[in-house]
Amino acid sequence: MRVDIKKDYFDSEALGITCLKVDVDPALKGLSLPTLLEEMVKNKYWDFIFLSTDHSPEFLEGIQREEFRFISTKNTYQKTISHSESQITHTFKILLKEEIRAKYTMGNISILASDLVVNSRYWKDIRIGRINAINLYEKWFENSIFRDYADEVIGIDLDGRLIGLITLKNKKDSGIIDLIVVSKDKRNCGVGSVLVKEAQKYFLNQGLTKIVVETESENINANNFYIKLGFFMESHRLIFHKQRPS
Repeated sequence: MRVDIKKDYFDSEALGITCLKVDVDPALKGLSLPTLLEEMVKNKYWDFIFLSTDHSPEFLEGIQREEFRFISTKNTYQKTISHSESQITHTFKILLKEEIRAKYTMGNISILASDLVVNSRYWKDIRIGRINAINLYEKWFENSIFRDYADEVIGIDLDGRLIGLITLKNKKDSGIIDLIVVSKDKRNCGVGSVLVKEAQKYFLNQGLTKIVVETESENINANNFYIKLGFFMESHRLIFHKQRPS
């Protein structure tokens, strides 16, 4: 079993607290997670621990004993793409990262961040606080568009208004959809599908033929959306949070 423990610098900065990210890989055996959790909770300096693991009983025993709170289940989807199925005809005005930077301020983009955060694990954990959750997503968008957190950002403009946005990262063997959001009043109008198709074209131009995206299992609309577009579920993980006692 491999356990990856590290400080989550982005979450720590955005939330103004010290956050640890713990990812448990059950593929490698030989380490007692309950014992590790006990030592980590006792000795590490932290305000919040965000932990992801599978359903193995030995893991859940330690998690329950250390009073981690179950927050969500994260589904990871992937899709193999080709030039032929990435073609789409539409009338939307497409903007890339530099154009979005030039045309919009964070005030415009914050509306989309507020639309997206309500489906997140940060929003579900009331101990984090709704204002803090919104601030985190605004920072996520800001870093993606106005800094270099994302390799590319694709938006859809309608009459001078940004109605959809997708942020993309290039990895060695796959393209990552990091954030995707459509304005509440423009959903079920094909905006999301166009964003994904445009993302596919971008990744193919980068020489990447596999796309990976994560969403929470409770977000039924998002899961149905990816399945409809030909993605299949690669894995799912349980997400737990623990706040340091006062």
